[in-house]
Amino acid sequence: MKKTLCQIILMIILVSALAACADSIGNTDGSAVENLSTASYIELPSYLVIEKELPDDYSKEAITYEVEMLEFDEAKIVSAFLSAEPDEQIDNAYGVQYVVESSMPEYLTIGNKKDDTINFIKIGDYILLESDIHTGDLKNDISKETDHDNNASVRTGNESFLSFGETSDLSFKPREEIIVEMESRFLKAGFPEVHIRHMYSRDCDTLNKNLEIYNRSMEERDKIIGIEHDDIIFTYTEADEDYSIYYEQRIDGIPVITKIWTGNGINRYLTELHVVYSERTGFEQLRAGNLYQIISKKRKVPVHSPEEALNVYIKEYSKSLHFRETRVTDAELNYVIVSENNRLTAVPAWVFSLAEEGENTEKTSSAIYENIVINAETLEYLTAEDQK
Repeated sequence: MKKTLCQIILMIILVSALAACADSIGNTDGSAVENLSTASYIELPSYLVIEKELPDDYSKEAITYEVEMLEFDEAKIVSAFLSAEPDEQIDNAYGVQYVVESSMPEYLTIGNKKDDTINFIKIGDYILLESDIHTGDLKNDISKETDHDNNASVRTGNESFLSFGETSDLSFKPREEIIVEMESRFLKAGFPEVHIRHMYSRDCDTLNKNLEIYNRSMEERDKIIGIEHDDIIFTYTEADEDYSIYYEQRIDGIPVITKIWTGNGINRYLTELHVVYSERTGFEQLRAGNLYQIISKKRKVPVHSPEEALNVYIKEYSKSLHFRETRVTDAELNYVIVSENNRLTAVPAWVFSLAEEGENTEKTSSAIYENIVINAETLEYLTAEDQK
């Protein structure tokens, strides 16, 4: 009887413990997080929070590939991205630049082995205006969608910039037409399989609101450092609107990493493909780099769960004291390019996006963002040493 009673008590305790764990997602008190698809648990230390459920729909095995940088076919690139035959060709130490001279001149630079990138820009006549602050750096500064992979709004001072829509059409052209046009250009250029990761509609209303936030932030900063402040006075109109499109290469349906990640030196193997398509000039900007072509298959490998990979980080996190909250904002299975015996290999890895709360130089609330990479097969950290 005593034995039976003890068994019943133990079963009640076990069921209660499991229920408590299932309810503890996002807690910061050292409780457990459960992914119901794998029934594996993560013991969270204090100050560490998982903001979203870890993925359970992922490939349970993957193939490692020997890859190499895509060698650009200059004739195909010129045909795909320039609107006419180039009027001038300029060779330099980093590659060759093609120029189309017109009322909106076009510049296409194709890098060599020292700078293996493609850069295209069409210069609209509005650049020549005396007040050209709506072009270039300021527009990008108040957009900040370049931080899209941090999975968080971007702060300036005590405010956050408003985000741009990823589903709405702008008045000058629907999104679908641009998607089809760029797919055609990429195919003509000989690019590998790429997919849209983010497509932002940078509308004038949001640009103007973000400029107001920017001005308030700069005024606050200037007060702190004791200098005179002047607002930037400008009103964006529909003529300033554009689509800002970020693409990713995929291998077997798995994205090749596009995020800047911790410990990988100069991000030498980071895939990049970005397009700006504007009301004023149409296809206006492109930057492409570190696209890959497959040489051969190497091995089929198992893919460990994101819980197992995150535990690797948690063990390191727990070795030191933390006084500010760290949030795990995203987890994604990617292919990461590493160097093995002087050859490039695409290996599956879990990429975790982190945000650590802190203060910036103006003593306002801020966060430090980083991405860490754990080999999905071996559960080892990937670092700069893996890229040499």
